[in-house]
Amino acid sequence: MIVKYESRRSKTMMKPFLIYLFGIDGAGKTTQVVLIMKKLRKKGLKVRYVWLRWVAFLSVPFYLLCRLMGFTEWKTLTRNGQKFRYTVHYFHRSSAVGSLWCLLYSIDLVIFNLIKVRIPLLLGYTIISDRYILDAMVDMMYETSKDLLNSPIAKILLSQLPPNSIMALIDVDETTAYARKKDIPSPDFVAKRREIYLTIAKKYGIPTVDGTKPIRAVYDEIINTLLPHGIFD
Repeated sequence: MIVKYESRRSKTMMKPFLIYLFGIDGAGKTTQVVLIMKKLRKKGLKVRYVWLRWVAFLSVPFYLLCRLMGFTEWKTLTRNGQKFRYTVHYFHRSSAVGSLWCLLYSIDLVIFNLIKVRIPLLLGYTIISDRYILDAMVDMMYETSKDLLNSPIAKILLSQLPPNSIMALIDVDETTAYARKKDIPSPDFVAKRREIYLTIAKKYGIPTVDGTKPIRAVYDEIINTLLPHGIFD
């Protein structure tokens, strides 16, 4: 388990490694991931993008049961004439259901992490992600209304982060996120999630980047202050 995130900027890191940008929808993570991937590939690195969120394997029957019991619901959002579907979970209504979901979801993440991240790292791929372990932790805390930061679930999830991970929270306020992302139902929909993201970043000492800055300024900060020396030399 990570006790405190240690910046890798001052070290020349052995490849392969994981670059992980996290934050609420609309923070600009995907834009930065695309730019960084292009840069890494130009340097000759084998790069693989991984999206690891809302994975389901053992939890599939559980989700189906929750749908029948009213713990999950599909809703339709209409913004600017466009319709979007999204899922709402009510796992906070039952502590037992919420705890079981967190356990099954964590097991699924361990399985998929092995396949999508750990094995590719061993094969020499540099992994870059904008949806990964900490996003899953935020979802669990949001959907269950539980403080999981000091729980066994947190230990399981944090143990899945490769030891040579480079992480950063890209943060924007909920109003900015709502304006950027058309499938966000309302600013309130991401406000609580943002609060959890900031709490996690502070607890583990993970650097926070201001995502309201121009795209290039955010990119330069990630490249010049967060990534270790030697990658782009």
